[in-house]
Amino acid sequence: MSIGDARNVDLSTCDREPIHIPGSIQPHGVLFALEEETMSVLQVSENVADFFGSKAADVLGRSIGELLSGSRERDLRAALPKLVAAEPILLMSFEHGGGELNVVGHRSDGVIVVELEPADPIATEGIPHDLHSIVAAFIAKVQGVPTVPELGKLVATEVRQVTGFDRVLVYRFDEDGTGIVVAEDRNEAFPSLQDHRFPASDVPKQARELYRLNRLRIIPNAGYRPSTIVPTANPVTGRPLDLSFSTLRSVSPIHVEYLKNMGTEASMSVSVLLEGQLWGLISCHHATPREVPFEARAACDLLAQVFSLQIASRARAADVERRVELKSSLTRLLAHMAEADDFTSGLLAYPGDLLEFAHAAGVAIVKEDTCHLIGRTPTVEEVRALA
Repeated sequence: MSIGDARNVDLSTCDREPIHIPGSIQPHGVLFALEEETMSVLQVSENVADFFGSKAADVLGRSIGELLSGSRERDLRAALPKLVAAEPILLMSFEHGGGELNVVGHRSDGVIVVELEPADPIATEGIPHDLHSIVAAFIAKVQGVPTVPELGKLVATEVRQVTGFDRVLVYRFDEDGTGIVVAEDRNEAFPSLQDHRFPASDVPKQARELYRLNRLRIIPNAGYRPSTIVPTANPVTGRPLDLSFSTLRSVSPIHVEYLKNMGTEASMSVSVLLEGQLWGLISCHHATPREVPFEARAACDLLAQVFSLQIASRARAADVERRVELKSSLTRLLAHMAEADDFTSGLLAYPGDLLEFAHAAGVAIVKEDTCHLIGRTPTVEEVRALA
């Protein structure tokens, strides 16, 4: 699908778009799919010429060591044992073309996926260098924060400090897939979206699943032209290369059009997972193209993980508190019923305890021909119809 096609797309088809196999990458970096034993190039992005001066057709079948110096190939081989299937890892960095390239890798579809992307300090101006101290300070700050919205505001502020984005939103998914902005930090480049709700179609099902699997996605320039991966099919599987865990994965043209409609030229999303499920996103927007180096993205991922742990901790504490309250209410209600001539009289004499136990605004007690109402309830006739 082209960017032009996205303008007139039927949004009901979004759930069926195969976004994990786009067949292309964002061109701020270059991708290689390697055979592990020989390090030969099985697939490569067409923009390899922009980085190494060799056309894709001339690179295929050759060892990646022919593009890198001998010492760099040895360093890359030495780093391969660190690779896992479902986690992009920074393997090494090296000077190239007057700048520095980060080498990020993961395993996918029986091959080693190696992605090179800029770590140029000019491209990342304004991003703090002491990321460890920022994360450490955040961990200390969250200990005394009582509510999730306040935690969200804190993590939004920290992520914005790390990345330099114009606006950072903390976005929570409800059970029906709709979302609400529970916190934000921003400058005047973008309007506030605090407490705004968004339909489930804004983040289709397969996109939410990809966010669950791969916690971080970056789009440095929404106006990019995708760089095609050649050949189209992974020689190992005969299918397009699965880019679920790629840092350079080209994104849906529908999403690119969505960003442009928002006046956003760069974005980043960090997933917030709770017990393995997608709770929400930390969504970042910038009015102009902006690169964020791997190290800063990893720091934001760590901030998101600390945030999710704090959410879980508060949820567990609230659950324990609720259980204690229920047990206390039940004990009082049992005592009231034991003291009364019949259980109905005991419950009616202490309506506050009954409402607290039921965690409701109203209660109806129906016994034989009698119907007693407490708090906000339907009419007696309506209750009898329900009973």
